[in-house]
Amino acid sequence: MTSQSSSTSPAFEDVSQKIYLLRLFLILSVILIHARFMGPDYPDNWCKCLEQNVLIGKVPHCAVTFFFVISGYLFTWSDNSIYLEFLKKKCKSLLIPYFLWNTILMVFHLLRGMVANFALLPSFKYADMTPWQIFVRSYGLDMGAPIDNPLWYVRNLLIFFPLAPLLLWVISRIPILLTPIILIISSFFLKENSIIFFCFGMYCRHCDLDLRPLNKWWPLTMGIPLVYFIIAEFQWMDWNVLQWISLPFYASCAMLMQRLPKYLQEHIIHFGEYSFWIYCTHSPLATTLARAGRAMHFLGMPPVLYVFANCALTFVICAMSLRILKRYMPILASVLCGTRIPKSRMKYA
Repeated sequence: MTSQSSSTSPAFEDVSQKIYLLRLFLILSVILIHARFMGPDYPDNWCKCLEQNVLIGKVPHCAVTFFFVISGYLFTWSDNSIYLEFLKKKCKSLLIPYFLWNTILMVFHLLRGMVANFALLPSFKYADMTPWQIFVRSYGLDMGAPIDNPLWYVRNLLIFFPLAPLLLWVISRIPILLTPIILIISSFFLKENSIIFFCFGMYCRHCDLDLRPLNKWWPLTMGIPLVYFIIAEFQWMDWNVLQWISLPFYASCAMLMQRLPKYLQEHIIHFGEYSFWIYCTHSPLATTLARAGRAMHFLGMPPVLYVFANCALTFVICAMSLRILKRYMPILASVLCGTRIPKSRMKYA
């Protein structure tokens, strides 16, 4: 039994292309989460729903869910390979960056405690904590978010990968049509359901999910989730329903991007290669720019426009910082990226 379907199947190649195209869109969505701030109250109308709750609310918060699906789908290991070697590679690509980034942020926040309150600085995170509590808080050992908040995703993957062969063994022995039903129902009973979406990604790879027949239906598979994103605020909303219904939405975004000219797809794929670095670095920058915007009354912009400007500026600064680090300190850049160093220009395959 192999852990995944063939990596040369047309269905796998099509889904892989969608994943490459989605990375940029997903990381921009994650930045939006931290580019938000408490601005002036919006009137209770469609403007509030579309801007505050949909565009910079529901849609971005489901991006990490889709990252778990992608991680499960791309999980590659078979009985013919040495699983210990696989775990060593994951330590290099996930555990070391996780430790380094949280250590950097921990030192910053410890130094922050020695500085008086200032509007542009974050609040002190370690007030009245013992050294052990600081350690636990910084690295998310209590299953809370680590000090570099978005890296809870990496922490969870570090837990899931050792369990992945067992999870895949179970998935491969459940009737193929029954598996998604079990996963959907299970997600409503688990407090931390990210493992369900990781398993769903492995299931999609195991059954060699083919999305090509749905490519022409992207307006429908995108439109239905959008309708839910809009009306859920006024009627009812369940976080689990929101997560599941976001999956066809993001897949539809990829289907739409596949219709773009090839040269645009090349650029989207290339900038998507910065996603891991930006995922690790964006939160302190985006939140600082958000606080600066509030202090400067959003530079006269509508608040929602400033949020998107913050998102774009954060992306550019983070990407440029990696390019500078690659040039002058390539070894450090490689370690902090978990060896995921973007190429100068990726040719479209």
